[in-house]
Amino acid sequence: MDLAKGLDVEQSRAAEEHLSKEELALFDLLRKDGLKAAERERVKQASKSLLAAVREVIRGMDLWTEKETTQSEVETVILDHLSTKLPSPPFDPQGIALAAPRICQHL
Repeated sequence: MDLAKGLDVEQSRAAEEHLSKEELALFDLLRKDGLKAAERERVKQASKSLLAAVREVIRGMDLWTEKETTQSEVETVILDHLSTKLPSPPFDPQGIALAAPRICQHL
């Protein structure tokens, strides 16, 4: 019962944020405390566009998670995307460099 309730909470959060469950997961990995409303919105938009960009890249890859070269390619796409889409400040190159492998691992 608690598992079902937890899923409902996440689905509700996703709906409130106007994100899919997958986008919400990325948003949660990127989100920082104390973001201003405009910064928070940019992080949400970055989460949406990042998921779309990664899906586009991996579409043509066979077993991308099993090959080091394809994993590196996806991580580079993530890093490049976050570098251009996240607000700076509060996001800096070092924080983005740390976030990219976490996101790649999550995916």
